[in-house]
Amino acid sequence: MARSTKVVTFDTDPAGPGPAVAASLALPLLRKAKVDTWAELLGALASGDERVLGVVGRVHLSAEQLRVLDEHPGVLSVVRLNPSVSVAVCPVCSEWFAVDGSAPARCPMTFGCVGKPVKAAAAKQVVVDAADLAGSGLVDDPTGEVPDGDDPGDDDGAVDGDGDDPDELEDFAF
Repeated sequence: MARSTKVVTFDTDPAGPGPAVAASLALPLLRKAKVDTWAELLGALASGDERVLGVVGRVHLSAEQLRVLDEHPGVLSVVRLNPSVSVAVCPVCSEWFAVDGSAPARCPMTFGCVGKPVKAAAAKQVVVDAADLAGSGLVDDPTGEVPDGDDPGDDDGAVDGDGDDPDELEDFAF
């Protein structure tokens, strides 16, 4: 019987504001990689840090989650673990801003806005069998194949940290 490969996915609100979703994904990714900032994460990936590549190789982000991260580099540049900084988003004016504690009771971003900003929390981590992703619609590969991340010659386009894919870092460099 083949060994099952576990991957980490993150529960995010698909209807949530992009900046909040980006921050909620960044926080657990930084925690898992044991780095404080997005710049440190990208630097570790670019330098081939095997520990960080291994951690990232066990994370599956949906195409939508990758798109949100790609669209919000400003959010990613302010989110950090130590000291803890997240973002809050106003549900009325949709503006976002960095917060290092609780979100304020009233929106400070737009004059006269009556919105109550909501602070982005870390996305819930869910551990699943990689094989289960094949039938879930979460994997974009039309063959339904899910890379197992432990075949050094798979060259499957997946970010699995084994360095066999020429675009591996580019695919994960949000």
